[in-house]
Amino acid sequence: MPRQKQPAGRRRRRSPSPVDPQQHSPDTGDYEDEEQPGGPSVPEKPTTSKFSPETPAAGKDTAGPSVVPRAGGAECWKHFTKNTEMCNGKLVVVSATCKYCKKEYSAGSRGGTGHLNRHYEACLKKYSKHEQGGGVQTQLNIAADGPVSTWVYNSYVARQEIARYIAVEDLPIRMGESPAFERMIQRAFCPQYSNVSRKITKKDIVKSYHEKWDALRQSLSAVTFSIALTSDIWTSSHQRTSYLSVVAHYLDSKYRLNKRVIGFKDIDESHTGEAIASQILEVIQEYKIGDRVVSITLDNASANTSAMNTLEPYIQSYIGGYVLHQRCVCHIINLIVQSGMSQVSKHLSSIRSAIRFLSTSPLAYSKFKEYCKVRGKKPRKFGLDMKVRWNSTYHMLKQVKGYEKIFTNFINAQDIGIVLTNTDWQVVASLCDFFEPFYNATTQLSGIYYPTSPLVLEWLMKIVDTFQEKSTDRMLAPIVAAMKEKYLKYFDAIPHLYCFAIVLDPRKKLDGLDTAFRFIGDALDLDYSSAYSHVKSEIFRVFDMYQDKFGQTRPRSEAAQNEKPKSTAAANMWKKLKSRDSSSSQTARSSWNPRAEFNHYLEIDHVSHDPRLQEEDDQINLLGWWKDNERQFPVLSQFARDVLLVPVSTVSSESTFSTVGRIIEERRSSLAPEMVEALTCLKDWEAADTRQQHQLEDQEIAQAMADLELEDEE
Repeated sequence: MPRQKQPAGRRRRRSPSPVDPQQHSPDTGDYEDEEQPGGPSVPEKPTTSKFSPETPAAGKDTAGPSVVPRAGGAECWKHFTKNTEMCNGKLVVVSATCKYCKKEYSAGSRGGTGHLNRHYEACLKKYSKHEQGGGVQTQLNIAADGPVSTWVYNSYVARQEIARYIAVEDLPIRMGESPAFERMIQRAFCPQYSNVSRKITKKDIVKSYHEKWDALRQSLSAVTFSIALTSDIWTSSHQRTSYLSVVAHYLDSKYRLNKRVIGFKDIDESHTGEAIASQILEVIQEYKIGDRVVSITLDNASANTSAMNTLEPYIQSYIGGYVLHQRCVCHIINLIVQSGMSQVSKHLSSIRSAIRFLSTSPLAYSKFKEYCKVRGKKPRKFGLDMKVRWNSTYHMLKQVKGYEKIFTNFINAQDIGIVLTNTDWQVVASLCDFFEPFYNATTQLSGIYYPTSPLVLEWLMKIVDTFQEKSTDRMLAPIVAAMKEKYLKYFDAIPHLYCFAIVLDPRKKLDGLDTAFRFIGDALDLDYSSAYSHVKSEIFRVFDMYQDKFGQTRPRSEAAQNEKPKSTAAANMWKKLKSRDSSSSQTARSSWNPRAEFNHYLEIDHVSHDPRLQEEDDQINLLGWWKDNERQFPVLSQFARDVLLVPVSTVSSESTFSTVGRIIEERRSSLAPEMVEALTCLKDWEAADTRQQHQLEDQEIAQAMADLELEDEE
């Protein structure tokens, strides 16, 4: 049969020839010093290539063995990512995210995939138009499990990722234009890459910040739960500029605690209450959350009390004007411990001076290293503390443990006017043992992914128990006296938040509150009986406010997922008290109040009926328990949720300053305040996506001091 002639201007289609995965087509989308027109180029999309062994060339028979498609694999799943959840012990698909535009769609088993097919086809059409402009370069991407798909180099995506990488890793903004960086990327990853000017990178960082800021604002507006704020002030040593951080803590629909830095504003004026209130209010209004703020946690500066007085008229519409002003409990613990350290400042000063001598003299370190080797001791350095942070002093004292004798002999032989004595080391040993509960309290009460308000009374009980135990120690007696005096200054009246949290713990309730008050009162020779009656009356008064607001609400059911605090000495002491003290139970339950829902909660012995409450403390998820019981206690669960939400420390704000300290380093001291805020927020939001925000400063100190061991030089 004669071959049919092809129409003019057209060629016969040929089967695709093999393609070398390393082959690259020239790229026309590299950067100039201006932003690329037309918005984003084609995103990285793992669409199935026409070269895929699973997809024959259109209109032609495929050579070689035929490939049978995987059974049950709908075409749309090549273009969507499945989002799954555990349901009744099984992993089920609940939604799907488009690999191109990142939009999320429902994907339940009964919903079908028609809407997903329509969406990805529309996405492919949109991006294919952009591809025709020549702004991308493609090559084959061979996955580990065999399928072949197209990999798309996109200059816009490269710019976005550079901006993201700079924000997350605190890198110089000019990194993208570095010839060394460009050479590394071209030689090791993508020859088509071209450098990005810092001008473009700044634009990309700001654009990314505004996009994520808008998404976060919409997310917070969609959250039906309340919001707790923390705030603190920090001054950059490089810029000589003060910044105020505002951090939001809230629960999502699964009752998981979340934290986001929502503002990082520079304060040009003095740190007055009015200036602080103005900056916090600006952030609240930007996010439109003034009607859902349930608490603000600040440090103990007098200006913050004035700031709260200024803020209250603007944020009192949540529950009948009831907003908690919470002082940072970790700051208070710091002040208590500092008062004790002042009693032994002479001994601490001697050890601090000796460590400073080694830190500032390379020759002294070299001699000490040889001194240790000769005596069969592994050489190491000793980190110097920061006097204003007692936890760093605690780590400084702990790191010299085991080196007391060799360190003393070396220092005393140097003739530098420093003499270490046995008394110095006796004081150090006593302080390390005595301060351990305070350090553990600070660590646990600084958590952000689990409720901290129910833990405070437990730690206050442990602290006063430590006072009582050490008050007869001859060496520690004056330290205990000074610390007890400072303790009473701040905790003579125990804040309502800590009391409410104990009552709303189904293992403790009013019985637990009464036990805690009587234990603390006995240890400090105080009578808390009137305080107990006042708190009991106040918690019912606040519950009435919640009844007025939420009395008609209907709870929704979703599984609660939250982190749990670790079991501690304070929790173990609580168990002992509970087992030995049963008389309080009858006292607390004898008063029946007409609030039916609250009374029902107080009367039921949940521990006997709920096996989850019989587990170890580190296995109990209080927010999860309230989520599971919100149908039984629809209003009280709202109350409990707000109380358990409130952070008792400003560590979430202070940890931001550690981040910013790395952002505003000497080489970046000229950054504008707006750029500092953008970088700070982007870094925090990236960490929030993987729930990696909680990195305590004192953990960093401990790790840094642990890494000071000197390696032997062979």
